[in-house]
Amino acid sequence: MQIKISDIHIRYEDNVSCSTPFACGITLSNFSVHTTDEGWNKTLISQSLTEIYKIAQLESLAVYMNVDCKLFQEYSPDNYITMFKESIATRTMKPSDYDFVLGPINSEAKLKMNPDPESNEIPFSIPKIILNLTMEKLGIGMTKSQYQDIMCMIEQFGRMTRAYPYRKFRPHGITYKGHAKEWWHFA
Repeated sequence: MQIKISDIHIRYEDNVSCSTPFACGITLSNFSVHTTDEGWNKTLISQSLTEIYKIAQLESLAVYMNVDCKLFQEYSPDNYITMFKESIATRTMKPSDYDFVLGPINSEAKLKMNPDPESNEIPFSIPKIILNLTMEKLGIGMTKSQYQDIMCMIEQFGRMTRAYPYRKFRPHGITYKGHAKEWWHFA
């Protein structure tokens, strides 16, 4: 089994909730899972083995929140793909104009699995799973302005949730002028 996921960028932009626009998102440069041999070299296994080796690598998983920033929506949609790709942190490049709340995180997990521990010479003498997780660095931090914008956004979502049941009564496609009865009925 092999899995490879790369260049993921999910972004939320908001210029309504707070007094200044902000953008937050999640980026992932690379995530892969591979079957390996005893020496942790990537390989394809076709026969059944007494031990299975897997390696998972996570490169530059990050959560960011940029406060008072220029939003992507202000640019031409033709530039979106380039802008999204260029703002994904990697091992060698971290976007300078991004304020990371978490990461970028680089880690590696090595899994050694004994699928049939009861068939050992001494049953269950070898653990079924041995997992070795290595993380280079874990950075977590939040500024006061990031916290304030998160609280504004949560408050805005709360107002939208409270207004949701009444939205179906709102007059659509008509102006206030000349349609006072419909708008008073909604109010």
